Amino acid sequence: NTIITEIKAIIEQGVKNGEFRPVNPQITAVCFLNIIRTPFLLNVFSAEKTSCGDEIFELFFNGLIKKRS
Repeated sequence: NTIITEIKAIIEQGVKNGEFRPVNPQITAVCFLNIIRTPFLLNVFSAEKTSCGDEIFELFFNGLIKKRS
């Protein structure tokens, strides 16, 4: 899949540059692709229309676990 290959390359470059922590780029690319599809799916399958892009990206990039101070 070309889009996964492109996302994977971006992730690999980010890891190489120290911008991202070391991750499996293939798995991360597939997860990212599925996450960016979420707003579309929510609007298709939910009666309530919502704008959730910011929250979805926050979850992907910062995770669900509360950071300790």
